[in-house]
Amino acid sequence: MSESNEDLSFNADTDEEFDEKTTTTELSSPTIFLKTILSKFTAAFSNLPSSYQNLPELSGIKDAYHAARTGLDFLDILQDIDPPPTDPILDEIAVSPPFEFYPTTPTSSPLVTPPPLPLRKYSPTIPPEIISRILSFVCGDSECIVPFSNRTVLKTLYSCTLINKHWNLHTSSVLWKRIDLDPGVQFGKFILCLTAAKTRPLKGNFTKSITISGTDTDIALLSLASRNLPNLQSLEFRRVLSTSTEDSTSLKSIFKLSHKFNLKSLQVYSIPAVCFEDLLHFLKSCKDLINLDISFRVEEYNTFSIYWDSEEYNFSEIFGASSELKAVSFWMIPLFDDSVVLTLSNSCKYLKAVRIDDCARITMNSFLTVWNNCRHIEIVMFRRIKYEISDSILLETRESMKTIIFDSCWYSDALIGEIGKSAPNLSTLYIESVTVPNASESLTECGIRLLSKHQRRLKYISFVGFSFPAKCIVELLAVNPNVVGLNLAKLGHKVFLTDAQLLEMSVHFKKLEALELYMQSRLTEDAIKAALVNCKMLKSLGLNNIPITDNLLHAIPQLCPNLERIDIGMDEDLDESAGSTAGEGCTAKGFQFLIDSCPRVHTISPAGIDTSTVQWKHVFVDEPVGQAGFSEFTVWRSEVRNVVRGSGVFLV
Repeated sequence: MSESNEDLSFNADTDEEFDEKTTTTELSSPTIFLKTILSKFTAAFSNLPSSYQNLPELSGIKDAYHAARTGLDFLDILQDIDPPPTDPILDEIAVSPPFEFYPTTPTSSPLVTPPPLPLRKYSPTIPPEIISRILSFVCGDSECIVPFSNRTVLKTLYSCTLINKHWNLHTSSVLWKRIDLDPGVQFGKFILCLTAAKTRPLKGNFTKSITISGTDTDIALLSLASRNLPNLQSLEFRRVLSTSTEDSTSLKSIFKLSHKFNLKSLQVYSIPAVCFEDLLHFLKSCKDLINLDISFRVEEYNTFSIYWDSEEYNFSEIFGASSELKAVSFWMIPLFDDSVVLTLSNSCKYLKAVRIDDCARITMNSFLTVWNNCRHIEIVMFRRIKYEISDSILLETRESMKTIIFDSCWYSDALIGEIGKSAPNLSTLYIESVTVPNASESLTECGIRLLSKHQRRLKYISFVGFSFPAKCIVELLAVNPNVVGLNLAKLGHKVFLTDAQLLEMSVHFKKLEALELYMQSRLTEDAIKAALVNCKMLKSLGLNNIPITDNLLHAIPQLCPNLERIDIGMDEDLDESAGSTAGEGCTAKGFQFLIDSCPRVHTISPAGIDTSTVQWKHVFVDEPVGQAGFSEFTVWRSEVRNVVRGSGVFLV
């Protein structure tokens, strides 16, 4: 019995790195033990050749090495701090070591407990900045934005709240910052917890953004809990489900509670016609509004014609009251004519993002108005505006302009050329061919060559549904070497990309991080493989409705080692010209090989493919969406989020 215990005891003389005079009591200190482990680890890693230290396979060990060095520096700082003077009160509250020490003496001797460690002049808790950094790794986002689709992250954050009061305070500020709940029971439970006396100061004060589906029950509950949300900045109704005057009472009541909210961002989609008047009154009282995103119901669009010629429903007063607006999005809104956009640009001098989407009486003259009147403009999106420009196409130089999105609008070579000349810092250009009935277009390869003449800083390029020669695209890519996103989707148009055109462009794919080839069904698997040889940096790949097999899935891990998202298969938008073999050659075994061989892949959209036997592990299975990684809406939301957050407003 004694021999076994002696073998288990910690003998300082057996370690060559220790000084012979080191006493047993000193070795019992957990600080010395930790410092020994860290020193050995850093010394071993430092002895490796520099070529081995920089290997990708050792990146995790290298991070651990830097963490160990930081720990040693921290321990050295603690050693240099003198202990405080002896104080009987402090001696009484001194904390003893958290474990008993087994000495090297025979087991018959009583256990020796070392004297209490002297109190140090350092914080007993981790600084808030360090906790925020840790939580950013948990959320996978530098700004600690919680992905509500990932239940694992939510469970991890909840576990962090149970560590102690200090961690609970900081983790709760992340966990409850954004509330995105389904209608019904979940939102009701949140409101019940919010109004409880014990949890009100915690969750209510931390909540800055609420997103709900917009049922009458949810809206009524929100109106009751408005007094418990003092720091609410962003309110989003994903879709309003009320259909009649009686059922819209809840939404009308929210619009009458403007004095209880200090909103800086309002997003309301599918607004019923009966709530239009209350919405306008609500907006007039939101003087601190920075982001406004509203849309009306498609099926009730004709109902709004009664408001077009009524002075009572004029937007001029709204823009005058909300002069701090920086981002505006109007979708199917009954704007009277271009004069409304002129009033907007004159009243809101700080506008940075403007979206005009399918507003019937607006013409492309409004684009010139926004450009020339808004001196801080960064993002402009015009969609389904089919009336051409009647004025002279003259644009002032706008160094702030970064993103242009034209989707199914009127445009011409002259307009695109003037944009390229007047926006020297343009980084994102998204142009989709016209699909609006009776609309005309006149964008040719001449317009693309005018862009190539002036533009040098483009990073994201999207030409959807065009039949430009590959040569003009190659010229544009050649003079913009930092392009990281390229969208060549076809959608419902009868224009196909050929293998030769793709291979000709692929020479400039070395820095590409996102490639979208949605519905380019004439491309062959061999051509895609050859193009991906140059895509070592690729993170997002869209191959929906393209005939591929498991052979490509087996080649992707080697061709694209940094891939994070991939769309493969056949979705409901497939037309007859795309063929019926899109994605049918892919099997569950091919997807399993892709998941096992690409550790960085986190999202896959296997549209129309049987993947019931696939073990998805860490991968999120997304719904099939055309151009999911690079659509006009994805670009708009990403850019507006940056604009609004730059103003200190939390927006997801």
